[in-house]
Amino acid sequence: MKATFKYILIVVVISVILIILSVFLLLQRHTACQLSSREVKVLETKANNGDIDAAWELYGCFEEDDKQSIHWLEVGAMAGDPRAKYNLYSILENRGDQNSVLYLLDAASHDYTLAQRELAKLYISGKYWQKDVTAAKYWLYRASDNEDNIAMYDLAKLLTSQFGSKMEACSLAQKSLRTVNKNSGAIEKGSALYLEITRFIEDNCK
Repeated sequence: MKATFKYILIVVVISVILIILSVFLLLQRHTACQLSSREVKVLETKANNGDIDAAWELYGCFEEDDKQSIHWLEVGAMAGDPRAKYNLYSILENRGDQNSVLYLLDAASHDYTLAQRELAKLYISGKYWQKDVTAAKYWLYRASDNEDNIAMYDLAKLLTSQFGSKMEACSLAQKSLRTVNKNSGAIEKGSALYLEITRFIEDNCK
């Protein structure tokens, strides 16, 4: 009788410990995004029904969980979110997956300027295709038209190095310092990039 009671007590204690541990892990799981399990479930439902912002928020919640983060990026990408496509490209490209560039192309074609700038770099480097400066300029022009200040400066440098219009290059470089990029904001005055652009203007636009 005593042995049976002792056995039941041990089982109960172990069960309570497991429940406490499960709750602790669940709380830790959602610490990054400060969401309750119920809120996560609501987001999951929305994301699985095509809500790209819900999928993006879940990606942020589980960014440190490799499997979960990629899953929600894939969900967002399937729903057409260029942010998710670009981030998938970044993750897969770092793993050496050459198919990652397909996500980049898709994001760039939907006017996501980070993807357009990255695509221009790939065309200049010739990493995936034959080096193509014309294609690089095309994507930098598109990103510049979308008010990407870094693309403006990249294009200014490319035009200067490729014997393009010096007047246009100077105009782009000067505009890059005045433009507020929707992805990264304005180029901070006094930053390394700001000083680099300032030197470029001084050297090329007198």
